[in-house]
Amino acid sequence: MTPKRLSFCFNPHCKQPQNLDETLFCRNCGSCLQLANRYEAIKVLGGGGSNRTILAVDRAQTSLTLCIIKQFWRNQTCFYPQRSIYELSQQAFQSVKSCTQIPQGLEQFEQDNILYLIQEYIPGDNLAVILATKGTFTTQEVWQVLESTLLTLSQIHASGVIHGDIKPENIICRVSETVNGILDDLVLVNGGIAKLQTRIETLEPGLGSPVYAAPEQLLGKPVFECDLYSLGVTCIHLLTGIHPFNLGDAASQRWVWRDYWLLSTETESKTLAQFLDCLIAPVLTSRISAQKALAEIQNLRGKKITVTDMPKKLVTGKCLATLLDRGGLFANINAIALNSNRQTLATASDNKTIGLWNRLTSTEQYVLQGHTQQVKTVAFHPQFENILASGSRDRTIKLWDIQTPREPIQTLTSHEQGINVIIFSLDGQLLISGSADKQIKLWDFSTKKVIATLKGHTLAVTALACYDALLASASADSTVKLWNLATNELMYTLTKHTATVRTVAFSPDGKWLATAGDDRTIHLWHTTSGQHKSTLSGHPWAISALAFSANSETLISASWDKTIKLWDVSTGKEIGILTGHTDSISCMALDALANTIISGSRDRTIKLWSYL
Repeated sequence: MTPKRLSFCFNPHCKQPQNLDETLFCRNCGSCLQLANRYEAIKVLGGGGSNRTILAVDRAQTSLTLCIIKQFWRNQTCFYPQRSIYELSQQAFQSVKSCTQIPQGLEQFEQDNILYLIQEYIPGDNLAVILATKGTFTTQEVWQVLESTLLTLSQIHASGVIHGDIKPENIICRVSETVNGILDDLVLVNGGIAKLQTRIETLEPGLGSPVYAAPEQLLGKPVFECDLYSLGVTCIHLLTGIHPFNLGDAASQRWVWRDYWLLSTETESKTLAQFLDCLIAPVLTSRISAQKALAEIQNLRGKKITVTDMPKKLVTGKCLATLLDRGGLFANINAIALNSNRQTLATASDNKTIGLWNRLTSTEQYVLQGHTQQVKTVAFHPQFENILASGSRDRTIKLWDIQTPREPIQTLTSHEQGINVIIFSLDGQLLISGSADKQIKLWDFSTKKVIATLKGHTLAVTALACYDALLASASADSTVKLWNLATNELMYTLTKHTATVRTVAFSPDGKWLATAGDDRTIHLWHTTSGQHKSTLSGHPWAISALAFSANSETLISASWDKTIKLWDVSTGKEIGILTGHTDSISCMALDALANTIISGSRDRTIKLWSYL
């Protein structure tokens, strides 16, 4: 399929949306520039005063992959804070990612004060299309709709999420035909306006489709039972073939749908009618929950319905402390290192300095000065807790004794361009540096002399990591190379990435290598064979740092999207998220013994997080 190119901008607030080129790049707003770099729009599926839904192609995937882009923005009549709605939607988005009968959330981010949700595309016809095609639904088919949708609602309600917009258009049958009169594989879609029950005070009155919405939802006070009310109205629409607008008596304020349904004398039909009347009862106290509705169906129909519990998520953690770098406007944090006694932090900054922080008191102790350009990297010696190395764009590596920090104890020069990264080997015998000159240099720490230069990257070396005799190097040339430090020979070149690779990390057990960068994906590799294991997706912008938990079961990633995400290594699933930085996260360190993440950002702060 060749997607049709449309002439519209992703950003509804763009002043000149017609000014597009052949790749849908709008030259008038940053939002469209960022989005069109990855997604190609096919058509607008729908929208309203404060939202829009777009069918698009994700160019980042190796094969043609359709997805749904949902935009939400504040219109002039909405008096609710955009930030509150954004944060609420973000929590809802994360809460229901494990439910199999809703589209899987692929990404979520905010750009130009617009909230974007990227979701899995579900092929198939919705129930409104099926109704228009085949006519009214049978009693058996409506029971199937009820059972399937109630199962889904029981799962998302268990996560504290209200869907908020259930109607025939938002229930898709993956197989659009009926099999023996029973609809197959129903998926509940368009949950982008889903909200958390615990934060209903921030909801906008009237969210959802008014003709299907419960009275309390129209007043801006939705509860879980509102979804069941909307499901009941949906079912009477399917049974009668008449739009719900025409199935109510305005004078008596009650439903008169039975007057339009040719109710048979069969017990099954009477039972269904009574059940639906319970769902759409005007008084909230007369309605039931999804769990109780499923139990009632089991009693009425004499069948067993298995309710699958939502998988438990890792607790997202909390921010323990925030350290503010007072180095001025150019104090962006580029790198963080924690010394071996876990008490001192070192931070590399764009203001040409290195900050030394007391990790226990969260106070800055000293500022090291000596570099003449931005400091890009710092590393503590693994055995000598007072020895710190720093690398700068001034092409030098400086060694410091933090007990006598006024002057560097030695300056090393050999690289032809700026130093991007330095690390120590695990035994401390080697200092390893990577540079914009495309080279990796191995320094004998005892003599401070270069003993080998590794060449092979065609662009700047951006990241390094060690495990025993293995060295991983990443580059702006989109590759990762695995080297044998015993022989200084290249073992493998890993080529899955499509843009600059900014970070690499070995798992503590040595089984896995994780790599990530500007293409927004994380790749896991087998270290012994160099074979690709899996791809993890979820960050909408570049990934700047990676680290494994002490047991190698959890991978932690930091991103320019201002978030830190936690992943289950075995399944590749996202299991937690930390938010709080107000600008791109540029670096991260891990105190695995204390289950603490330390992140540095362009917002000039360092944050300490608990993650378990």
